[in-house]
Amino acid sequence: MKFATVRWFLTAVLSVTATFSFVLVKHFEDVHVYYAAAQALFLNGRTDLYSADFADSAIMDYRYPPFFLFLFSPFSLLPYKLVEFIWLWLCIFAFCQIIKTTKLGFELVVPDSSRVWPAILLSLIATAKFFVVLSGHFNVHLIVIAFVGLAFYSVLSRKQLMAAVPMALAITIKISPILTLPYFALRRQWRFLAATSVLVVVFNLLPALYFGWNTNADLLVNWYRHVVANDEFHEVNGPLDLSLRGQLKRYLVDIDYEKRFDDPDYEEVNFLSLSEAQFEQIWRILAAGMFIGTLFIIWRLKTKRRRLGLEQSEFDSLTFLEFGLAISLVLLVAPRTNAYYLIALFFPLIPLSDDLLRKKSNFNIAIFGLVLLGTCILPLVPGRHIQRLFLVLGIDFWVMIVVWIGLIYNLFYQSSEVVIAADKRETHFLDASSRRLA
Repeated sequence: MKFATVRWFLTAVLSVTATFSFVLVKHFEDVHVYYAAAQALFLNGRTDLYSADFADSAIMDYRYPPFFLFLFSPFSLLPYKLVEFIWLWLCIFAFCQIIKTTKLGFELVVPDSSRVWPAILLSLIATAKFFVVLSGHFNVHLIVIAFVGLAFYSVLSRKQLMAAVPMALAITIKISPILTLPYFALRRQWRFLAATSVLVVVFNLLPALYFGWNTNADLLVNWYRHVVANDEFHEVNGPLDLSLRGQLKRYLVDIDYEKRFDDPDYEEVNFLSLSEAQFEQIWRILAAGMFIGTLFIIWRLKTKRRRLGLEQSEFDSLTFLEFGLAISLVLLVAPRTNAYYLIALFFPLIPLSDDLLRKKSNFNIAIFGLVLLGTCILPLVPGRHIQRLFLVLGIDFWVMIVVWIGLIYNLFYQSSEVVIAADKRETHFLDASSRRLA
């Protein structure tokens, strides 16, 4: 007993020492933006949240709704290095929570969950690059992903009202998780959707207690204009957009990379020179087609299984494939997807890894091989020039496309397997009944 106590104590000391040393040698860029913005609001009394000089700079500016600053407000009173240390442990906890809720959720719906840990390991290997990218600035996105994972697990556990809290927090902090809600509508999780909608409104209205109703409403409008509607400055100077919109633009529009402040050395790879209006029209049509088409596939296969009486419960063994497909769809059709957003591929890669381990088909081996190649090749290619070329050509974008295709294939294939297995059971039952009658 004493040995176990000493071992846990030494582990705790080593963990704290290692994380504190990491904090001393690293600078978390995004955390400093949150810290500077919170101090500007609560210590300096500024309310122009979306001004270029409100946080660190015009590039490293504050880009979240007002509610997030109130969540972060206690940190504004602490020394910055202590804030980084606490934030690092919050991210570690979020990472562990993602692993835990994924494992528990997988065990709830998959009949044979013996492969869950190997699947988690394979998924972590495939997404390791994106977690490394995130470690450079520890954006709140990891915590948002943990909220989404917790919401999904809570829905699987039939705790719809409880699931609404983390999902509403995720949507209020970063708007993109709202694109997962149509999937839950297909699953008829109406209480979850209603509660999430109400909580999103409540969370966004809470800062009015500090700002006043009119100022808070103006700030929300300014946030929408600054982050969603008029994003040209960050589109040029921010990280490369890996979504369908960003990649199409690099292929179809002349982009003057020399206007970039920090890294103007990217090469143009466009094979057409369309106008912005033409490009926007093409993107909207393709994104809408991909979004509606993917949801239709999920709905159609689910309806077929239900009509044949093959769904024995509210959630069946294909649920993780469906949710993974919804996550990959969000990454593709969202107006903007940064590199560290791709840590969310952890969710869709779990069912893909499980299918690979289950039947080792040539298709799944090829899919996973392409994913590993795409995620590993960029850090290994020599020279920044070639790395930049690979970035603008869209290596990470095509990784998402491969995952999306792999999920659709496996969803069709597993649905067919379920139907065939049901037919065999029915045929066997009829044959046995005929023999008994004879």
